[in-house]
Amino acid sequence: MRLLLTEPDGGKLDDCDYRADLRDRVRIAYSAAAEMPQKKHAFPVGRGFAQSVGYPANLLDDLPAISSEAFAGVSNVSISAEIPSGATILDLGCGAGLDALIAARRVGPKGKVIAVDFSTAMLDRAQQAVINTTSVPSDTEIQ
Repeated sequence: MRLLLTEPDGGKLDDCDYRADLRDRVRIAYSAAAEMPQKKHAFPVGRGFAQSVGYPANLLDDLPAISSEAFAGVSNVSISAEIPSGATILDLGCGAGLDALIAARRVGPKGKVIAVDFSTAMLDRAQQAVINTTSVPSDTEIQ
């Protein structure tokens, strides 16, 4: 699909691939949330937001703050999903790694979690979260 996009001031952008442009804009927005989570964003970010979608405060207390400070998820699937011990979990759009860390706890030492995101800044946070925790027994891979 190709669209002619316009700037907010009404100026026209060059004819471009809408999907690539949208993907880049979303990546930039989520990267900004990872780099400056305390700033205002176009979407909710942070620990308070994580709690508002169902992450218990005591669980967040046990995980590295770097993973909840930039939380910008849409659900608490790592809490509500059936995740058996020993499973392999793929976390697409892992963000700062909150769900990956929770899933890693749930799959245990014989399980594996593969966390993937298109924002390098979010991946950096997720990687730091994995490095800075002792409460994750499984093989957690951040890509």
